[in-house]
Amino acid sequence: MSEEIELKFYIDSTEDADLISSTIESALKDYQLECLGTKKLENAYYDTKDLILHNLNMGVRVRSIDDNYHEQTAKCSGVVIGGLHKRIEYNVPIGSKEPELKKFPTVMWKDQDVEFLQQNIEKKFETNFKRKLWLVKQNDMVVAEICYDHGSVESKEHKELINEIEIEVKKGNVDNIIDIAKSIIAADRIKMHLDSRSKAYRGYELAGLSDLPKAKSFVIDESGDRDRALHSYLTQFTEHEQIMLSNYDVRALSVMSLSAFELKKLTSDIYYDKYLWI
Repeated sequence: MSEEIELKFYIDSTEDADLISSTIESALKDYQLECLGTKKLENAYYDTKDLILHNLNMGVRVRSIDDNYHEQTAKCSGVVIGGLHKRIEYNVPIGSKEPELKKFPTVMWKDQDVEFLQQNIEKKFETNFKRKLWLVKQNDMVVAEICYDHGSVESKEHKELINEIEIEVKKGNVDNIIDIAKSIIAADRIKMHLDSRSKAYRGYELAGLSDLPKAKSFVIDESGDRDRALHSYLTQFTEHEQIMLSNYDVRALSVMSLSAFELKKLTSDIYYDKYLWI
């Protein structure tokens, strides 16, 4: 079991993958950066016909790396705050592209019938892409990992582009990956924004297995806690940005505008640099 904390960005660019990779490396020239090369990743996502796993806020994936290594992963429910993802995941090596649910820790399943799930799961969609990986070090200690993924998410009838950067904490704190992200964003050739949707989430949408997200009412934070208010408005803004991307619900524009207005009021001093780097 591991706890994963990462920032995820969608890249809105028509530049080819090689140019984006070189731009990332150039933007991080002041960091101790180690490139681990590029791998081909094929990922199949499984669930039952009635989406038992999805309704439990759990995803089961089988990943094949360069056609010769297979690993199954279960990602359990977590939190997303302004594009920052935090969740629990379990990774288990297996011998083929077919999932073996009993190999996951028993504690993960709680009161679920694992045998029933094994007999009833089926492949719902795939995400296939090439991943370029870098390690960011400080004093020879790895503090972060950067992935650039370029490929597609595919269901039986539909296909969408994957073009995204993930920056994950390895050692240290979230400030490290925020600083790294700021450096990449400063490269004018890469237009990108925070993305609260995982590849699995996009896959469920594409396969028509989940309802499209709808705009919610704007919520004023009355806690009196500045950090809490900042997180609340930033989360509302990024969530509704994603609603616009996936559902074109124009009501989301109103929430985005109100969130941006409240953020502007709250970020006229030192908080500006910390929170509005997006």
